[in-house]
Amino acid sequence: MPDDGRGAARLRVFNYAHEATNGRTSSVAQEIMGFNESGQQVFPERYVQNKNKYWTDVVNRSKRVVSLVDLCGHEKY
Repeated sequence: MPDDGRGAARLRVFNYAHEATNGRTSSVAQEIMGFNESGQQVFPERYVQNKNKYWTDVVNRSKRVVSLVDLCGHEKY
């Protein structure tokens, strides 16, 4: 999802409300990006809460897929 200038893309990384509130991740988060034959990013037909549902759509329509993993973002974690 392209960012809307107000952090929409960033919010997709957070798994819990407290992460969005303080801006630090306390859990491992994953996301994928798919690309077609021309190198253009493939977006799902629609986003839903369950990543497994829209990931399938992206993977099925992509030539290449990149996995992104966000580890916990504070030293106490």
